[in-house]
Amino acid sequence: MKRILYLEDDPINAYVIQKQVGDLADVVIFTDPDKALEKLSAPHALFDMLLIDIHLGEGVMDGVTFCQQIRQMPAYQKVHTVAVTAFAMPGDMEHLLSMGFDAYVSKPIVRAQLLNVLAKVVKVS
Repeated sequence: MKRILYLEDDPINAYVIQKQVGDLADVVIFTDPDKALEKLSAPHALFDMLLIDIHLGEGVMDGVTFCQQIRQMPAYQKVHTVAVTAFAMPGDMEHLLSMGFDAYVSKPIVRAQLLNVLAKVVKVS
């Protein structure tokens, strides 16, 4: 089974993702980017994909910075990252892809859209 780390500060959004893909992948949810980075730095903590919320609340690292930091880690330079965001204006997807993400999913999450991304990036079906 594929392992997915989902960094999300909203418990309802985390619950939705868990319900939508929990039967296809092991989804590990983090609400704190620093704790997620700590986990990713641990030996044998490999994930097949990272779902990253872009806006993680006031006073904490945002999802773009988180993505850039994990790209510095040798074990995660090629692991697929997916931006999960409410930013759905024209140009937002292109901007996030240019910032280092491999894919983009807008909120509210539609299961078919999410499964399509998962199928493309980590071969989950």
